[in-house]
Amino acid sequence: MRPSYPQYLFLLLLSSSALARPAPAPAPAQQPSSALVTIPLTKRGSLIDESGVADVEKLKRHLHGLTAKYARGFSAYERNTGSTHSLARSAFLSDSVVLKRGKSNKAAQNQGKTASVPLVNANDILWYGTVEIGTPPAQYTVDIDTGSSDLFIPDVACGNCGNHNRYDKSKSSTNKPTGKQFTLRFGDGSNTVGDLYTDVVSMAGLSVPAQMFGSASNFSDSFTTAASDGLLGMAYPSLTGFHPNGKKNSKKGSKKARPFFNSLIANNVLASPVFSFYLSNAGAELALGGVNTGKYTGDINWNKVTKQGFWQVQMQGVGPAGNLFAVGGIGGGVQALIDSGTSFIVGEAEGVKALYAAIPGSKDASTTVAPGYYTFPCNNVPTISLTFNGISYPIDPKYLSLGPVANGSSDCIGAVVGKTQGFWIIGDVFMRGVYTVFDFGNNQVGFAQLASALPTTQGVPRKAARIL
Repeated sequence: MRPSYPQYLFLLLLSSSALARPAPAPAPAQQPSSALVTIPLTKRGSLIDESGVADVEKLKRHLHGLTAKYARGFSAYERNTGSTHSLARSAFLSDSVVLKRGKSNKAAQNQGKTASVPLVNANDILWYGTVEIGTPPAQYTVDIDTGSSDLFIPDVACGNCGNHNRYDKSKSSTNKPTGKQFTLRFGDGSNTVGDLYTDVVSMAGLSVPAQMFGSASNFSDSFTTAASDGLLGMAYPSLTGFHPNGKKNSKKGSKKARPFFNSLIANNVLASPVFSFYLSNAGAELALGGVNTGKYTGDINWNKVTKQGFWQVQMQGVGPAGNLFAVGGIGGGVQALIDSGTSFIVGEAEGVKALYAAIPGSKDASTTVAPGYYTFPCNNVPTISLTFNGISYPIDPKYLSLGPVANGSSDCIGAVVGKTQGFWIIGDVFMRGVYTVFDFGNNQVGFAQLASALPTTQGVPRKAARIL
């Protein structure tokens, strides 16, 4: 007898050999906690309105903006490498990065250092920290985004940049114009537009003497009223949208901008080419040049990057506690992009549908919220686990609920959203429950258990039958 749909749970048959744990990759140099300089992170924005109900319009905008960000990333990857990214889908390619022709060395002082940047959490949208730009240095807050690669802040000439701190080239003795402009298109239909410059950029005392960045003369609507001033991308250089010589791709000699963290690596400023996140409502931080061993317990579970662009790794399983199912097909698992710039988990639509089918009381909220969203009972929020390299990590239920659908509703919106895209985006709903390490030296992402986290489990999810 053919099993029912919920019993299938996930898309393709995954062989037990495909689920075998690969040999661990070499670990990066770890620095003692006392060597780290703290740079706090804060989280900006709110997905819940003043009455404690989910802000549905913000949820829609956040997902739309995420779609546009990945469209820009896929477009930039193709421009920089001359090849289409294997995960690119037409749904992501309606928005792109456009660069237009515009009108027309200080040595790093801190070799072999580590630093940790305190992060701020402004009610569940994006995490931001602080950078300094120019001589003398001026301070700016920037969203820390592992799903993009560029740095931009408002320009003094910006007409719609709100009350943000603004860059004034005339006040920096180390400013150098490139003579080029940039345009970044966002999901709300608005653009961030401005000029490309180089200047001294520093974070927690770690400096790059001639870092390229964008100074925006026009801000996207989503940044105009944001708590942070701009954006700092920490993905691979192949996602940059900044090209000072305007060439089309690397095969034709394009000189693309080097992201800030990669510039620190190239200038031998860091103890190791590693950065790591501890995301918490109190004491959140970004560590540069190593890991803060005081923030986690046990070993780091390493996952090789499968394509250098986004922080892309293989995920083996997902499911409610005690009912974990394998995902993926040939080669095992599905591709997952680890992204500090989203508050959701966005999964392949059919897989997400099957996931909620295994959660008692869950409902399709396509008509009550938006396509791809689901609800579950507010008084019975499930624990969902994700499996990476044979270890399952539970998501704390307090992060899995985005709030009630409406005042008086007993249904809460789930933070796992479905979209037809062929891969999964793993945001801070997951990252809040683990210590997350990004290693450029060995091209790997590591997860470690927080001292206060829900316990992880060893082993791999059981096989899933094929859904036809």
